[in-house]
Amino acid sequence: MIGGPVLAGLLAWAAPGGVLIEADAPPPPAAANKRWVHGRASLGVAFGVVSEDPIAALVPALELDFRERAPVRLALVAPVRLRLVDRAPEDGTVLRRLDWDEVGDGLAVLRALTYADDLVFRTYGRVRVDLRLGRLDQVRLGHGAVLDGFGNGRHVDRRRAGLDLWTRVEGRLLGVRAGVETQLVATDLAGGQVLGGRVALDWAGAALGFVAAGDPTAPRALARGEPDTTVLRMTDRHALVAEGRRGASALALELAYRGTDGWRWFVQPRLDLALLPGLGRGLVGGLDTEWT
Repeated sequence: MIGGPVLAGLLAWAAPGGVLIEADAPPPPAAANKRWVHGRASLGVAFGVVSEDPIAALVPALELDFRERAPVRLALVAPVRLRLVDRAPEDGTVLRRLDWDEVGDGLAVLRALTYADDLVFRTYGRVRVDLRLGRLDQVRLGHGAVLDGFGNGRHVDRRRAGLDLWTRVEGRLLGVRAGVETQLVATDLAGGQVLGGRVALDWAGAALGFVAAGDPTAPRALARGEPDTTVLRMTDRHALVAEGRRGASALALELAYRGTDGWRWFVQPRLDLALLPGLGRGLVGGLDTEWT
């Protein structure tokens, strides 16, 4: 025999409009210890050859993700490379001192610090921020006429930590969509390599931008060995030897127009006037398009 309360519950579920959970039932308790940071620690081991020396590498790493509080991610990596055989030119130590003999080597422990956010204000206002600190890959400044596809982690004996900051503020001007973009690039926080910036304005699809970049340490010519002039000369630290003047700079004026239906497709022809003082100038054109 089925008890009264149980039978009443079954009839209520079978009847039209019956409910499974009572409306006045208390909500389930919230998680007491919600994690606000996610992370991972690892230790890698690798073997290889660097500058003719067989090496063993220990790579401790730490990654932290703070997405529960803010769109921030942090990664720290400190590779330690040990010589198995010290070939000429000899360094005299098991630890490769060339990996830790500059300020930039210490800064490069910061593999990545990223912040990316998209904020809305008022009716049409919008602010977007994309910040990258640490190792940079495929850096592009504006349309790419001056700097495109650059990476700061491709030197054997020199690790670098750089900065790539892009921002955009957009809204309405005279009832038409308008925006302001800025970008700042410093590929080596310890000094040297490329430092550049960009400012661009757009209104009703038409855009105008200005780019400036320079590298005060860039060599304009490389020394060659003797008597074989087809081989480039290198120091005992495996660095190329520069000769003559150093330093290079570049400027660019960007023009573009973007046509779009606001959803499925866009077409953007662009034309850049680039100038390298003392080296040359030219025009760079292109077409960006996308459809779904």
